[in-house]
Amino acid sequence: MFRVIKTRLRLQGRAWIEAHARSILSERQALWAPLPGEVEALQTQIKQAHIRISQDIERLDRQPFTLATPIHVAWRRHPGVGAVFRRYGLPRCLDCAVGADETVAEAALSEGFSASQLLEELNALLRV
Repeated sequence: MFRVIKTRLRLQGRAWIEAHARSILSERQALWAPLPGEVEALQTQIKQAHIRISQDIERLDRQPFTLATPIHVAWRRHPGVGAVFRRYGLPRCLDCAVGADETVAEAALSEGFSASQLLEELNALLRV
């Protein structure tokens, strides 16, 4: 008799554990089910943001250089800027500590050359 009761308890306990495990599993699956969709939505948002940023960069790259253009920005806008800067005695501007803040006008003033002539050459790069 004791063996029968023990077997029944064991089976009932196993059944309860299995039912409880199924319940927990279904709750977890319900929690995790929306995640792939949310991840996909986030990936779409990231792609859209990347496209907008790329379009903004392209739009900025088409704008002409001005007297207020920072030296480091000018260096990054066109690969031919380095050659133009070297002709004006500014060969290492990309490494210069003040290049992030110094504008084309300030560089021309500090080095003693015509800012309008420099701007003309820089903007000619964009027309090619």
